[in-house]
Amino acid sequence: MGLTVIGEDSVENYLFSLFGKVPLEIGLLIGQNFGQKAYIVSPIRTPDPEELSDEQSEEPKKAQPKSLDQFDIGWVAEHARQVNSSLPGGIKVVGIYVFASPDVIQSGINGRLKQILNAAWKANRLEMQHATSVVDNKSLCPGNGILLYVSSNTKKISCKSFDINNPHTSAQPTDWKCQNFIGRCHYLRCAFLADASIMVRSSSSGNLSNEIMVSLTNVNKQLTAAHAMINSELREPSQLLVTGKNTNTAQTFTVDLYNSYKNIANATTKPQEADYKYAININGEMDCFAYVHNKATVAEAIHAIKVDIIRSLHARIRLLCEDVEQNEPKLNERRYRWSIPRRVKYEHPKFRLKICDYMFKDEDVKLSLERISDLYGSEMQTCKMESAEEFPDEQLIKIPTKQSVQPDATNPPQKSADNSERASSMQLIVAILIGIIAIIIFAWFGYNLK
Repeated sequence: MGLTVIGEDSVENYLFSLFGKVPLEIGLLIGQNFGQKAYIVSPIRTPDPEELSDEQSEEPKKAQPKSLDQFDIGWVAEHARQVNSSLPGGIKVVGIYVFASPDVIQSGINGRLKQILNAAWKANRLEMQHATSVVDNKSLCPGNGILLYVSSNTKKISCKSFDINNPHTSAQPTDWKCQNFIGRCHYLRCAFLADASIMVRSSSSGNLSNEIMVSLTNVNKQLTAAHAMINSELREPSQLLVTGKNTNTAQTFTVDLYNSYKNIANATTKPQEADYKYAININGEMDCFAYVHNKATVAEAIHAIKVDIIRSLHARIRLLCEDVEQNEPKLNERRYRWSIPRRVKYEHPKFRLKICDYMFKDEDVKLSLERISDLYGSEMQTCKMESAEEFPDEQLIKIPTKQSVQPDATNPPQKSADNSERASSMQLIVAILIGIIAIIIFAWFGYNLK
């Protein structure tokens, strides 16, 4: 049985609006996919790099791509990564669309278009690996990439799918249907109380962001072991989220995740000082939300919230690391504080789902709207911002002293041969307070390991 792809009417309306306006266009498809079904919420046009360049630049602009070979695969992948980071749980980049002549489409289905699809899908491969690790049922993380293509001559819409996990696969036939479903999607909200530590070993190499992302294993373990309650009730995972006659009515659910003390202790265990160079302590409450289709099971709802937690952590840490790396000289100071960006939400005016951005303390709403508009289009510029998170009062954040982290007394580090070498370490503290998120980075120098 092949994959069935269900798209909102607005998807076809947008694709048909391109007829006679542009010869060639490529963009992303955002939606949900599970089992043998996929839902397309909206197409998101990938902007040309020149559109986001400085308007004052005197460099001549390049002509818009007229063939598939002229599309920058890396640029499409970066667009997919940024869009995916701004989406709520349950919604993700599920494929790409292309508007072109039949000859261009047919020549590129198993070639250039497949390469672009793979790049867009795998732009978030690390996040997908973590998302897969928090569930036992791997069917909740399907690997079907969707290619939707429209003939610029006949307006005919066709759809194919690829098994992203199999690089040798060819395009598979897919059924395409139009059906309004967004109005029936259920909204999930969760105030997740995080309590875990992320450790980066001293032997790790590479940039700071990648090292920390790989070290999110403890958080994944904590999420995997977490018990979920929906509207304060324990539910059977295989049970439908909504039963009875109300399945076609959108509803809001509160999801609570609970960890045992044993799981929290395992997630927050700190290795001896000589073993790591960065320690990120995550403590407090995160504002998380997700959407699921009207026939979703309890397991799908819980998975959507867990993915949103992982995605939000990834986005914040990545942005923070970029800020840290740009201000590397400040790491030489004995103590320095960085604030992690808070999560803000905007409701998209077309498909009526909330998307998000991450704002640093020194940024304003205008700058945030510019970033969202770059990703989703100019219609986002009039949206209103909402947020359940605030930046903390700096007086509420305590900076630990050197004595607050000590080597393991049962396994002390060895002295060097000349007993004169000194080890230095830097500890990265992430404090996510109730409705508050902040990161403290500080450094110790001249710490004599004995």
